[in-house]
Amino acid sequence: MTSQRLHRTSFPKIASILLMLALALILYRVISLYVDAPTESIAMNIQAGQLDLSEVALNDVEPISLSGEWQFVWRSLIPPDEPFDADAYDVARIPHEWFGAKIDKEQYSQYGYASYRLNVTTTQQYPLLALKLPNLGTAYELYIDDVLLAQGGTVSTMAEQARPEYTPGIYLFEPASDSFVITIHVSNYHLMWGGVWAQPSLGTAESVYKDYSRQSVQTVALVSFLITAALFNAIQYFLRATDPSPLIIAFICLLMALREVETTNLLYFMSFASWSFETAVRLNFLTFFGITPFVIGYFYLNFREYYHRTFIITFCAVSAVIITALFLTPPSVFSLMMPTYQVIVLLLAVYTVIGLIRAAYNNEPHAGILTMGTLFLFVLIVNDILANVNIIESIPLVGYGLAAFIMCQTYITYMRFVSESSEKLVYEELAAKDPLTGLYNRRGIRQHMQTALDEFERLESPFCVMLIDFDHFKKINDELGHDVGDKVLIEGAKVMQKTVRDQDIVARWGGEEFLLLTPRNTLMGATNVADKISKNMSEVLGELIGRRLTVTIGVAQIKTGETIDACLKRADLALYHGKNRGRNVVMLSNDD
Repeated sequence: MTSQRLHRTSFPKIASILLMLALALILYRVISLYVDAPTESIAMNIQAGQLDLSEVALNDVEPISLSGEWQFVWRSLIPPDEPFDADAYDVARIPHEWFGAKIDKEQYSQYGYASYRLNVTTTQQYPLLALKLPNLGTAYELYIDDVLLAQGGTVSTMAEQARPEYTPGIYLFEPASDSFVITIHVSNYHLMWGGVWAQPSLGTAESVYKDYSRQSVQTVALVSFLITAALFNAIQYFLRATDPSPLIIAFICLLMALREVETTNLLYFMSFASWSFETAVRLNFLTFFGITPFVIGYFYLNFREYYHRTFIITFCAVSAVIITALFLTPPSVFSLMMPTYQVIVLLLAVYTVIGLIRAAYNNEPHAGILTMGTLFLFVLIVNDILANVNIIESIPLVGYGLAAFIMCQTYITYMRFVSESSEKLVYEELAAKDPLTGLYNRRGIRQHMQTALDEFERLESPFCVMLIDFDHFKKINDELGHDVGDKVLIEGAKVMQKTVRDQDIVARWGGEEFLLLTPRNTLMGATNVADKISKNMSEVLGELIGRRLTVTIGVAQIKTGETIDACLKRADLALYHGKNRGRNVVMLSNDD
């Protein structure tokens, strides 16, 4: 009982402290990533397609982000050895898709092809540099000066000849001099977005691989956490299938782990696996379209009175239609749904948070903790969506938001488990206790008698049982009233507990009959205890009610090969003989 009480009191406090520390660490990590993100663009202020590194030693700095203004020519694949016509090129930002881009001369559609160029100047000729490329457009060619360094898919001026492919990677090259030109050809006919929408980076081979290793470790750690959380919640569900919340969280974790692997290109960079273009796009969209209904469903199941059922069902139905279209239509079609769905998700995030705040205000169980985790998650969802549509400059952070949310949800699952366990223990204790005297009842004492029997069979440690019955108890009830009779039972229980040893256990066997279990005791020792009980009961209770009151006691010691019921039957028979001999006696079993 002591360990159970410790679990119910100390462990939840420890869990809450650990949760606060974990959330603080996640918040610190997110803030540090957000603050450090711009410095990765040490962005040497790329303007009009010019990057001047004359004051930077690449051997001494982290990889430099190539985000900024690149020279851009729409609907033309300029050979890498030909200069851009100063009057023909525009300036386009990287990372940014060209659809809807604010470029000087015209508004470009999502489908087409273009050339990007960046002129890089350094103060020395480096023996070996590296370019880290994420997914660039749907098909690309990367040139250093006039050398083709990398290629993804087939770039073409005609849609029927173009072939999309995602081929991220780290590519090494030896600059021919202290200045070189980066040219990227991109074509897109298969997705809503076209252009260089991800951020390339440049550095020495050592610095680029070191940065890649650091990011890979972070990704693996996050994915491992998500998979572990999925397994934990799945186990929780199968242990307590009445609550579907842990199963929902398990699905969310698995989808988010898959999304993290896909968006960070972890498997590509590790050369572990390569998905086709359509598979990669479908996975990316599926994880986004699929996670949101599960998240909303989780909140509705836990706080359904704060959300409109029709609204939730409508959203889930819309999500189901979109996910179906995801599998039945090409990327050029289902990708058109993303902007609208992102707006819906933003509105839904606000709606969900409002409902949670209302629940917390009304002191709903665990609503405050869940609100905190949800704010982590939804703020970072908004961050990723705004970064995805190029409203802000940031890096993907939603994985950390989900980690915070999962920790809060896991804490809630644990607290519910502790609460249910505590309630179960309370019910079990109530079921095992006599409500009048507070002693064990028949059900409660049985477990202790079985323990004593197990000890006797293993270690030959004897024990005795005695049945104690108040003499002429019915007369007390009839003449003095049932209130006095109840008082006799209550005070008699106290007298017995004060008289016996610490290891002895007193129980109410039924009516005015009590049972005493004396572990690790012989018949002689038990007889001495019985004599004391008889004497003390007579003195204390006689004074209490103002008349003579006695008890009769039957005692039996366990025998080898005997069952508990057989031993109790012998004690009961001894009690019966004591009653027949005039009561107020301690009677031993004839077989002992």
